[in-house]
Amino acid sequence: MENFLQINLYLVVFFAFYWLFLRKETFFTANRFYLILSVLASIIIPTISIDYFNWPSEQFENTVWIGELPELAVTSKLVATSIAEVDFIQIIYVLGLIFFSLRFIFQFWKSIQLVRKSAVEPFSAYTFLGKLIVGEKALSSPAVLHHEWIHMKRWHSLDQIFFELLKVFLWVNPIVYLLKREIQLIHEYEADAYASKRVGSKAEYAATLISATFQINSEVLLGHSFNRPSSLKSRLIMLSKHNSKKQVWLKYTLTIPLVLCLISLSNLAISQVKEDKVPSDDVVFIEVEEKPEFVGGVKAMYKFLGENIKYPQAAIKENIQGRVTAQFIVERDGSINEVKILNGPHPDMNAEVVRLLRKMPNWKPGKQQGKPVRVYYTIPVVFSMPKN
Repeated sequence: MENFLQINLYLVVFFAFYWLFLRKETFFTANRFYLILSVLASIIIPTISIDYFNWPSEQFENTVWIGELPELAVTSKLVATSIAEVDFIQIIYVLGLIFFSLRFIFQFWKSIQLVRKSAVEPFSAYTFLGKLIVGEKALSSPAVLHHEWIHMKRWHSLDQIFFELLKVFLWVNPIVYLLKREIQLIHEYEADAYASKRVGSKAEYAATLISATFQINSEVLLGHSFNRPSSLKSRLIMLSKHNSKKQVWLKYTLTIPLVLCLISLSNLAISQVKEDKVPSDDVVFIEVEEKPEFVGGVKAMYKFLGENIKYPQAAIKENIQGRVTAQFIVERDGSINEVKILNGPHPDMNAEVVRLLRKMPNWKPGKQQGKPVRVYYTIPVVFSMPKN
């Protein structure tokens, strides 16, 4: 979940940089690759972990755990309770995922069918996955042929597919729709720039573009069409612009500190999530005079755990059961810290135990020589399905 949120946040940051500094420049190929690489960077950065950002944990490698709590059994009663509790946010996301997946499959299939049938209006032309389809009357226009040829040559339709897939998985983020629109415009800018040079006159090319746009437009889903009405105004404005100065390339170098900054933020988030580690000189006692205790005693603790734990839906569907062994530190203030899973049969079971232990209220801290100290505990949690 944390990675999903980070990916969406980084997409917003990268797109904001593009919108503020790069959108109006005529380095179309550079902008194209910026948008593609910014998406890949948003996905990869949350997975990068640099040791510099994480506190060392060597002091725990040879620690003797002084406290082991009795096991908690998650019974069939708790299974029934967990089934009744539905995560509506996840359901909405999955429904959207299914809808956009089916929509993508339909568009892809329909585009392939159009290419196979060579279905095109007389004044239209389009490309899809290395295929160029040109209408009978468009064949006589060098502007149209040059424009569509560069779409085909540079495989712009692959970008279209890439950003459509991004919409499938990140459909909740409005930025992905803006990204798709911008990549389509960049493709048209790139093709217009190439074709207008071959025609020899921007004015002549613009006249051809306007004329073709008001003809009958063919059905294009994931491909590119010369006469796409929705982008006409933007294309004419960009076509009339002078080329950006070479000094503008300095703007692209600003992406380097931007990426480094996001990597740093990501690692800070990772280090926060990873058991909230503490400096290495903070000793964990292996023997204490007064052990830590849950407020109200062991019975109160197991009542709290039993009332709050949920049997994960994925484990229920897969009929998985077994023991999850977790360990944690009771800090000097009684808070629970450094929750770790030693072993467990399913990732969702492990995550549920971690969630619950982190949710526990503060304990009475352990003491040594009358002073609160840190103490390690382990607890086994057994998940079991009903026999019937």
